[in-house]
Amino acid sequence: MTGVPTDRLMSLDAFRGLSIAAMILVNDPGSWDHVYPQLLHAEWVGWTFTDLIFPAFLFIVGVSMWFSFKNHAGESRWAIWRMSLLRAILIFLVGLFISWFPFYNLSSDDLHFAHVLQRIAVSYVIAVLVCTSFGERMIAVTAALLLLGYWLYISQIGGAGGYERDVFFSSGIDHLTFLSCPASAVPIIFGYLVGSYIDRSDYNLRMLGTLIVAGVAMILVGLLWSLELPIIKSLLWSSSYVLFTVGTSIVAFSVCFYLIDMKGIRSWAKPFIHFGLNPLFIYVVSIILDKLTWIFRVGDGDSSVPVHTWIYETIFRPLAGEINGSLMYAVAFVILHWAIAYGLYRKRIFMRV
Repeated sequence: MTGVPTDRLMSLDAFRGLSIAAMILVNDPGSWDHVYPQLLHAEWVGWTFTDLIFPAFLFIVGVSMWFSFKNHAGESRWAIWRMSLLRAILIFLVGLFISWFPFYNLSSDDLHFAHVLQRIAVSYVIAVLVCTSFGERMIAVTAALLLLGYWLYISQIGGAGGYERDVFFSSGIDHLTFLSCPASAVPIIFGYLVGSYIDRSDYNLRMLGTLIVAGVAMILVGLLWSLELPIIKSLLWSSSYVLFTVGTSIVAFSVCFYLIDMKGIRSWAKPFIHFGLNPLFIYVVSIILDKLTWIFRVGDGDSSVPVHTWIYETIFRPLAGEINGSLMYAVAFVILHWAIAYGLYRKRIFMRV
């Protein structure tokens, strides 16, 4: 759909775009054998920079949800639920599309539903139900109860065994992914509350300080909680991980908000704003293009290699070495998608769900 965005919180677009750019960066190295550790997910317990990205995007979904619902304030709750459910179904179907693409030679790994967009869709529905059913204080209480209830649930599975990876994988990936969606709805819920707080506040240092203090408090509580319940992103989305990453998201967004919307320092953020105005489309294109670089091959017969490998081995590895060349490939992939995003921005094409 086309149209020019009006009266937008620019830091919201920038932080959303920064999250999308970071997702593309960590998803597309030149070689998975040569990646800096911070650009990989933690294998199980612990966290890396990569583990902060997806919760940050969910948090931004929540902030955006506040402003979206504000624009539909005159509509009934049923109308908002219907609109939100249709949006979630579309996101879920797009998730299935890119998971199954190119639709041949599908394996059991391709057929399960535990992918990024499917999790966003289910978590979004849960967050919508919570945020449209209660006042703000009860919304926060409900988010806390979701985390506590999920902690009790997963402690019954893995608590006695020290939350070992194999215990949870034996429970089934799809099973655990959807059971963990109430926990991954919490960043959306807190994003919604932050959007409400910003919308009702003056843009001053007191408001900013409140946000940062809240974010730091959540980081510290998440770290303390991790002494009992480890920070685990992979598959599980432990409650301590969720609370910790909500805190990091609030702090990071507060920095963007201060620089862009309070101080008007925006030049550095323009590329990320371009990403942030078409986030779903750019993310889907990145997944499809990456898959295509592995499908199409260069060379003849048994000596042929995927286009992805050929580009890395021919251009980036000779230029910068194994690990830096791998990183340069990922950066080039991000720049390619920025060019697509910028082209859409110049033509005033904004595709929204």
